[in-house]
Amino acid sequence: MNTQPRIVVKPLIIVYRTESGSIACEIWPPEDDPDYGFEGYGLIIADVIRHAARAFGVPEQSVFDWVKKEMKRPTTTFTGDTKQ
Repeated sequence: MNTQPRIVVKPLIIVYRTESGSIACEIWPPEDDPDYGFEGYGLIIADVIRHAARAFGVPEQSVFDWVKKEMKRPTTTFTGDTKQ
């Protein structure tokens, strides 16, 4: 794994582990593309499922099924900012 710092220009999502060990996720909808909404982020999530399956050598469906199970009964608390 490359541990060199990098500069990210126009990030969409950054996920990282905080100093306390929790997982943080920050999302920045692109200001220059007002049509990029939740569907665009849904595509990113689908890609992450595919990448996770490949990284751990399991079928994509196994990861997707686990995500669906987690969505129905979350085992973690969502603590991010929300817009309503």
